[in-house]
Amino acid sequence: MYGATRRACSSSGRGRSLLMLTTALLLSVIGLLTGLPGITEAKECDKPCMNGQCNTATGNCVCFPGWVGDQCQHCGGRFRLTGPSGHLTDGPGNYKYKTKCTWLIEGQPNTILRLRFNHFATECSWDHLYVYDGDSIYAPLLAAFSGLIVPERYGNETVPEVVSQSGYALLHFFSDAAYNLTGFNISYRVNTCPNNCSGRGECRVMNSTGAAYCDCEDNWKGAACDVPYCLAECGYPDRGRCQGKTCICKTGWQGGRALQRHHFTTIFTFSQPTALNGQSTQTPSYNQRRRHYVDRNRNRTPSKSPILDSVHPWLGRLLLK
Repeated sequence: MYGATRRACSSSGRGRSLLMLTTALLLSVIGLLTGLPGITEAKECDKPCMNGQCNTATGNCVCFPGWVGDQCQHCGGRFRLTGPSGHLTDGPGNYKYKTKCTWLIEGQPNTILRLRFNHFATECSWDHLYVYDGDSIYAPLLAAFSGLIVPERYGNETVPEVVSQSGYALLHFFSDAAYNLTGFNISYRVNTCPNNCSGRGECRVMNSTGAAYCDCEDNWKGAACDVPYCLAECGYPDRGRCQGKTCICKTGWQGGRALQRHHFTTIFTFSQPTALNGQSTQTPSYNQRRRHYVDRNRNRTPSKSPILDSVHPWLGRLLLK
């Protein structure tokens, strides 16, 4: 009897211990799962990261090199650009106060690098962008910009392209603490045609040298296809048209730009009465009187239509003065 009772108590104790162990293991697993921050504490950034990535552990933006701000929306460091084309900007919206940003564009040695200002607006005389023809501030200074530059279209820029002959360009932007504006957006291309051929031609590359040149459309010439063969497009469509690299004017228009009207002046001429043997001749007959059209150059064109007899003889002399 004693032995049976002992075995029963021992079996009950082992079951209780196993239950407690299982419970402890379950609690441990639950604790581990609840302690994983990536599953239970994932956070999204309140605002989109414009030049960076969102850290879901903290809910903050982690900016790419050169960018600062809660949304990585402001330039604030150094940038290195190595592509054959691209753009650089201070960021969306207004730039920061007390900003210093530097861009190094690395093309290829002895190639042409062209910068085009798509937009530029800084505090005049205080916030500046410096452009150097090289990879440091000790390279030749190409230009310093401050103020407003708003081009309308290709071929009509307020400021022409900035051209680096070394294949490199260093741009440094500085702003003070007083005032800020929308900043700038600048595009660049390596070994390309000037001003994108002004939208009036195709950019081609010479096989022998690799240099780029503009193959201009009809009626345009120049390195950037920005010089018309026909000035003012010959006043097309009202006054004329450009054909064969010259103006074909409509009736009533003349000149290289078809801007001048034909101005005719009517001049009457008469055969003056003369005395023959003391006798006065008669007034010129109807067929003797003619009129002339005189243009701006005083070139006379006789008219085929005679004037009326009612015109007085002295009128011709008056008009010829």
